[in-house]
Amino acid sequence: MNIVKHPHHDLLAEANREREVVESPEGQARLTALMDAARAYWDFLERSHLIYDDDTNVEYAYPRVKASALVVTVTLCGTTDVTLKDGALDRVRRNGQNPDPDGRGPADIPHEPREDELI
Repeated sequence: MNIVKHPHHDLLAEANREREVVESPEGQARLTALMDAARAYWDFLERSHLIYDDDTNVEYAYPRVKASALVVTVTLCGTTDVTLKDGALDRVRRNGQNPDPDGRGPADIPHEPREDELI
């Protein structure tokens, strides 16, 4: 009998190892700590009125959205970047876009497209 290795055997093996590590008790404990910290930071930003506008407008049933996500990135070289996606800094320095569904708030500053938008 001729047995042929699956063409993606090596990647599937790496995926199984990744799942084992992530689902281990230590992996789950560290993930929980990370999620708790990210949620606490998001709550802090929300209390500081960086997520929603604190000015209520009777014309709208909900406050103006000022940011769409909190993104934490750790790179291969060990740097960590925390970005309030589509927040004011992202819209000024990068290419963030107004996150409010109704387009309320200051206009965007046009920039070159981000690399992740070119795909």
